Amino acid sequence: MAYSGYLIKVIKTDTVNTDFIIPMELMEYSSYKMTYSVLDTNATRNAKGSLIRTALPHRVPHCTIELRQMNNTQLAVIMGGIQSRYVNKKEKKVKLSVFLPEINDYVEEMFYLPDIEFTINHIEHGKVIYNPIDLEFIGY
Repeated sequence: MAYSGYLIKVIKTDTVNTDFIIPMELMEYSSYKMTYSVLDTNATRNAKGSLIRTALPHRVPHCTIELRQMNNTQLAVIMGGIQSRYVNKKEKKVKLSVFLPEINDYVEEMFYLPDIEFTINHIEHGKVIYNPIDLEFIGY
């Protein structure tokens, strides 16, 4: 399956029966970064300096995206779409489907959402306008 019209989709849970796609119009496309890291066990160098490594079968995804400047209503939609689908609220754990350019396909994995810094740009006509926001999702 190649690109299907979204970069990040939050997968439905037992309590919310629909997926939530982070709206493309609120993303800064050029900021999308997705890695699918290979983990090693006991990686060392021998006496000749050659790397000796054992790659583990589990790969860890890591995704970052910058959301464009938005108002408090738009931000509430984004955060509500993510938070209502937490698999574990304490860990801020979600199941995502993310586009992985390396394989030109999607991976569906568990991620957690590290703390986010929100900076107010200004207030206009009773709406709070936020500076661009970095979202990061780190795989388990």
